[in-house]
Amino acid sequence: MPVFKNESNGTWYVMARYVNWKGERKQKCKRGFATKKEAQEWERRFQLQNSSDMDMSFEAFTELYIRDMKSRLKENTWLTKEHIIRTKILPYFGKLKISEISTKEVIAWQNEMLAYRDEKKKPYSQTYLKTLHNQLSAIFNHAVRYYELRSNPAAKAGNMGSEEHKLTAADFDFEKETVRINKSYQRLQGEDVITTPKTKKSNRIIKMPKFLCEEMQEYLQMLYGLKKKDRIFTVTKSYLHHEMDRGAKAAG
Repeated sequence: MPVFKNESNGTWYVMARYVNWKGERKQKCKRGFATKKEAQEWERRFQLQNSSDMDMSFEAFTELYIRDMKSRLKENTWLTKEHIIRTKILPYFGKLKISEISTKEVIAWQNEMLAYRDEKKKPYSQTYLKTLHNQLSAIFNHAVRYYELRSNPAAKAGNMGSEEHKLTAADFDFEKETVRINKSYQRLQGEDVITTPKTKKSNRIIKMPKFLCEEMQEYLQMLYGLKKKDRIFTVTKSYLHHEMDRGAKAAG
């Protein structure tokens, strides 16, 4: 895919030939690059995306994710996802190669999100933190499931909270788009113990965003042999804090 200079205005353009998912040979022209280097970089990214090479940047893969997912979701749902991707995820992971992002980088990002305070000194809510993490994890899951990324580093890092440890598949009602919180999880003498909450206020039903319902359904389908009463998130709180501390120290 050579790059060419437009002599009339001094800009550069790329003529790209590729084979689409139907096996059809196509050609794409991309114009308006200020320099030859910019045109060559776009060409390189285009080649990586069309070969599904996981050596591409996280930002480049996100473009594939958007292409694959945008048409499947309602506009409002997609706008919420896109805002999170553009403002909370790409600034941290965009330039990194997706194949080289490890749990350490995810934990460092989690620490940034946990440390955030607005002008009134208020942090992000636990619900919003979990939404951020779930969106990051959804991108990695997509890469694992459809583009042969080896593993999901966000899944290994665990979520930014503790309520998810007691959730089971039976707690989700995807028709009503809700999740039920009615259990307390503890680790006692090396055993997982599920009990009822200490207070009535701890029993509640939470409305989930449409995109989160869709991603949870997809996630549950990926869990082999899952039973209705099995916990779906098994990373312990102590392990999460240990890994976050270790990641923070490694990140300096």
